[in-house]
Amino acid sequence: MNKYNFLVNAIKYNDNEVIIDLIDNMTHYELNLIEFNYYTILLHLSEENNVIVINYILHKLSKEVINSVDMDGYTALIWLCYYNSEQTAMNLIHLMDDEIINMINKHNESALYWAYKNNMTNIISILEPLMRNTLSYFGDKCLYRSCKYGFHNITNEYILSYSLNNYMINLDFEFVDTFGNSSLFWACYYNWSDIALQLIDYTSINIINNVNIDGKTCLILACDNKMEQVANKLIGLMSPSVINNQCNEMGTTALLSACFNKMDDISLKIIDIMSDRALNCYIYNGTTALINACYNNMENVALKLIERLSIDDINVRDYIEKNALDYAYKNNMTNVINKIESKNNIT
Repeated sequence: MNKYNFLVNAIKYNDNEVIIDLIDNMTHYELNLIEFNYYTILLHLSEENNVIVINYILHKLSKEVINSVDMDGYTALIWLCYYNSEQTAMNLIHLMDDEIINMINKHNESALYWAYKNNMTNIISILEPLMRNTLSYFGDKCLYRSCKYGFHNITNEYILSYSLNNYMINLDFEFVDTFGNSSLFWACYYNWSDIALQLIDYTSINIINNVNIDGKTCLILACDNKMEQVANKLIGLMSPSVINNQCNEMGTTALLSACFNKMDDISLKIIDIMSDRALNCYIYNGTTALINACYNNMENVALKLIERLSIDDINVRDYIEKNALDYAYKNNMTNVINKIESKNNIT
């Protein structure tokens, strides 16, 4: 095994004494090798968040290694921001090329995305202007890309500029990618209630009703993330047929998600819209909206569902062989228990 491979193994075991000893005995060529999968010593160290050795080795690395990007689009800077290693990330930024600083990996994550997540204010102040410049090359699609890649502050600035300039700035609120995702979709995906509420005002009904390749709607995402205000606004605008017929790849409907997340008011509004057939939907493990409502002690929701469901659908059991009545007993939901038992007795 050569020195480089020994070094990679030492990095995996986080043995800094061995790592530094190997580095000190390696040639410049050996230290700056780029593997067949584009991995480098810097990427190995960054993935393990070994900031001690990174700071020790930075001045020994070539520009190619500093800017290295693996096959999945990860850079050392993305890893350091992921781990919230702010000072080391700052040291690295000053050595990197701008286009690599803004790299976005296969998971739609960038260094700026993780800097936002970890509130790395110094990193954000450097990366935001660079990212704005990058996004400007996409013209009216800059809003979509800003949403997709999780740049909340920049997205908010775009929308604010659009409204303050009497809509003269060219932003494409209607753009939908090949997977069926819009700017509004990504705002709901990232749980940005403030952005989503603004985007709804500028987005057409067709886009609000759009269903992506995984069967998800903005309403399902809003319910997944407990975005009460957003869900309420979407319900008032969306086509009942979309709310009725749409479930995601897991079988989850907006109603199932709303009941799972104990969104009483939203659940009641969705029930009023949904057909009896749609109310019967359940996810892959057998859970129904009624089971979720009883599990979460949502009495009004449960009573409303019982009125409309058949006895067979009321008695469906989940993956641990419990039904709505079992959970109603557990939560002492007297009215629900009486209603279910009354319906069973009639049958």
